[in-house]
Amino acid sequence: MNMKNKDILRKKQKKRAEKYVAIPDTSEHQLGLSVDINADTDKCSSEKVYQWLDENAYKYGFVKRYPEDKTDITGISNEPWHYRYVGTTVAKIMKEENLCLEEYLEKYK
Repeated sequence: MNMKNKDILRKKQKKRAEKYVAIPDTSEHQLGLSVDINADTDKCSSEKVYQWLDENAYKYGFVKRYPEDKTDITGISNEPWHYRYVGTTVAKIMKEENLCLEEYLEKYK
């Protein structure tokens, strides 16, 4: 593979990785703002847990950070386990208006 093709391949790989991996020092986990919630599949399926979270997490101030229908806005692929704490007031608004965090911040600057 020549150098030009290697550079093209590296750029494609980097762009794909950025859909799943936060740039160092920018992770919401590292900042203490989010949590990943995964099911113990010996007790319950992941789908049941993710459905419950989707329907109820806002009541506790958490929102799904990277919803499947908002990847074009967030720039991150769907992560049904990744929840961010925004407080109960904001979480309720985001749930009622079907907003991702970027949309909420833009609408309520």
